[in-house]
Amino acid sequence: MRKNYTFPVVIAALLTCSVLGPRPASGRYQAPAAARPAAAEGTCDAASVRKIKALNIDAMDETDRWELEKARQKLEDAKLVAQNRGCDKHPELAVSYVLLGVLEERERKPEEMSAAFTKALKIDPKVELPARVQTAKIMRLFAAVKASVAASRPEEPARPGDPRPSGPPTGFEHLPLVKWEEGATMTVKARAADDLALSKISIFFKSDSGATGRRRELAKGGGDKWTWSVSIPGTEVRGKQFSYFLVAYTAGDKEAAASGNSANMHMVQLTSAAASVPRVRDSGVENPLDGAGPRAVPRRVASGPDPALEDPDAGEPRREPRPDATVKRQRAPGPSAPPMFFASVGFGTGIGLMAGRTEVTNEVVPDTPSLGSLYGQFELGYLITQGFSLNAFARIGYLPISGDIKDPEAGGIPNTSAKGNDKDVVVLLRARYQSGRLLKAELPINLRWFAGGGLGWGIVRHLVNARHPVDGSKVIDTDRSTGFVPNVFGGVSLCVVRSCQVNVQLEVNYLATFTLDTDLNTPFHLDFTLGAAFAF
Repeated sequence: MRKNYTFPVVIAALLTCSVLGPRPASGRYQAPAAARPAAAEGTCDAASVRKIKALNIDAMDETDRWELEKARQKLEDAKLVAQNRGCDKHPELAVSYVLLGVLEERERKPEEMSAAFTKALKIDPKVELPARVQTAKIMRLFAAVKASVAASRPEEPARPGDPRPSGPPTGFEHLPLVKWEEGATMTVKARAADDLALSKISIFFKSDSGATGRRRELAKGGGDKWTWSVSIPGTEVRGKQFSYFLVAYTAGDKEAAASGNSANMHMVQLTSAAASVPRVRDSGVENPLDGAGPRAVPRRVASGPDPALEDPDAGEPRREPRPDATVKRQRAPGPSAPPMFFASVGFGTGIGLMAGRTEVTNEVVPDTPSLGSLYGQFELGYLITQGFSLNAFARIGYLPISGDIKDPEAGGIPNTSAKGNDKDVVVLLRARYQSGRLLKAELPINLRWFAGGGLGWGIVRHLVNARHPVDGSKVIDTDRSTGFVPNVFGGVSLCVVRSCQVNVQLEVNYLATFTLDTDLNTPFHLDFTLGAAFAF
């Protein structure tokens, strides 16, 4: 009888596929990787923003050390994170471009600097310079680019439901200003319909820093054929509040319409965020609120201009300021340059091991540590990079020895031609490395560490309690070590200014002296120094 193997073969094939085929850990079917949808990209989450911010801080650290290429790489990394995580419109990326502009300025690349600042302001028009990179020059340049970007910002097209006027005005229209920067040229605009047949529009204004009011005339232009505008110099935009109203006149100085009046003036808050920035001419900056929508005002006003706001030059030929008039200001410093030199000063004392005999009483010194001199030290060097310098170092110390030891003959110590010496000196050539900021937060002070080493020559003395060879009284003698001096040092410094060019520091120095006479050697000496360091 012939057997049919078809059914067992099918069953075996199915079992083989189920055992050897790929299975998900959950036991459920999953589509192949190519068929599964990828994880959502372009989501600018909080972790991505923190990463960009951390890279910006690292870039500022490198900029402070004038490691400009390293700073540039940090900013490129920040841009890459923003691009991959969908943060290309986040304000933190605008800060990255601001810092890139600072780098370009330090490398004397004005066009690249302007392009970086422009990119930052297009991402976030409210972006500001971080405090750590603010200098008079960079603040002036940033303010100039900011004004240029604001002046060239294109008019947005009108949309359905948008209050922005899209055609001829129906009357006298003016959107009052709400906030302006103190000291900046203020541009005020109004729109008037043709049927009003206006001959002029006047603005009456005063600031709380001035005792009298002023009057100026608006001129046609600054937008379309219905627009009137006037630019008020920044020298007259001072104080905390600027008050004004507009009056429109027909032929014969007849009042036809107004926006505000002497009893109900428009109040503009003056901000002083950029008061310390050297001002650049920004007369071309458009009113940021211009065109945001008409404001209905009566064609006639019950009360005319306030007599206190009448033109102070009435009855005299009007003396209008020249359009190109500017206020003289102190010239901003030239391009910021990195520090080139390093210096430090300090004082302290030390402790070390002794060898041989005392200098005057000729006693064998004990094999125990003893105090060294009270010393002052000075160091001056050249900064090869902002974190590494080669320095010349000098240290001079004083030891409070007994009078009999200082002058043995007067002290009645016989059989000695030696005189006690209460000074020691060490001179070295040292290499020093300074770290970046240890605290990543934006603080006015910060911590750094430093370390290095050097070689030189010196005389190192230690105090020794000895006995007078004649009367046995206690005297303070010295142990002298001299010769070739190796040095290793390290410490911490506290930045007391944002640039970290002024520091208070605590330093620990290891010294040793070696010569052919083993009695003059000391294998171990530590100095502890409190001082200040400067980069300039």
